[in-house]
Amino acid sequence: MTLQVSFAKEKTEKKEDSLLKSMCIIGFNYEMELANKVPPKGMSDFTCDCFLDEFNLGTNLDKAQEKCKDKASSIFDL
Repeated sequence: MTLQVSFAKEKTEKKEDSLLKSMCIIGFNYEMELANKVPPKGMSDFTCDCFLDEFNLGTNLDKAQEKCKDKASSIFDL
């Protein structure tokens, strides 16, 4: 029974992460469009993976977003 509950919880968390990443990528693309910039290949995935990692560690949304934007900008030189 514990294994089933654990599996169900993991499946739910993966769905939540997938939804959050999709929303992050939509927001990322929107911000790039507003800034009239074309992001380098892989930048949106890097930024949103970073955001998810930070969020899952308990970092609040604003700080996770700020930290990952800064990190991606320096790595992708944008």
